[in-house]
Amino acid sequence: MKQHEIGHITDLLALSEDEFARMLPDLCVWWRVAKSLQGIEGATNTGFVWIDDGKTGVDHCAFTDPTTGARTIVDLKDAP
Repeated sequence: MKQHEIGHITDLLALSEDEFARMLPDLCVWWRVAKSLQGIEGATNTGFVWIDDGKTGVDHCAFTDPTTGARTIVDLKDAP
């Protein structure tokens, strides 16, 4: 599995056309999760890390507390 860090829109240009097609649905899930965290005190978006497992869909999101470094994984397998 290859990991891609997307911090700027131009980072998407490093993906092949097939990778881009697999990444788009995952980006949509990330967007919904990140949007729902807006306005929560202490929540800061630091970018999108896409792990290319060869499949379309997201089974989890991970969040890291910038103060403590604690990592929280949210299971999204049953998310709409």
